[in-house]
Amino acid sequence: MPDLALTAAGRLTGVDQQQKLHVAARAFEQQFIAQLLKPMSERSEEQDELFGRDPASAPFQSLFVDGLSEHAAGGLGIAEILEHSIAGRIRQGR
Repeated sequence: MPDLALTAAGRLTGVDQQQKLHVAARAFEQQFIAQLLKPMSERSEEQDELFGRDPASAPFQSLFVDGLSEHAAGGLGIAEILEHSIAGRIRQGR
């Protein structure tokens, strides 16, 4: 992920603020989706039809949730809303 450092005023640094903002908003949505999907992967092993009952499948469950959230990021519209809101504040100088 690119550097998303903030200045003391809370502004993104770098020449392409819009691209950094886009990446950060999408990453936020990805993490949000992952948190929604996490309980799905924490079901009891007796009920798990996708990964079976093998305790060694736990890392694969985590990878599955990460992959789903990465693929779904941008689809809920949260990233777009954040991006437009923050871009408006940047233009206003807040």
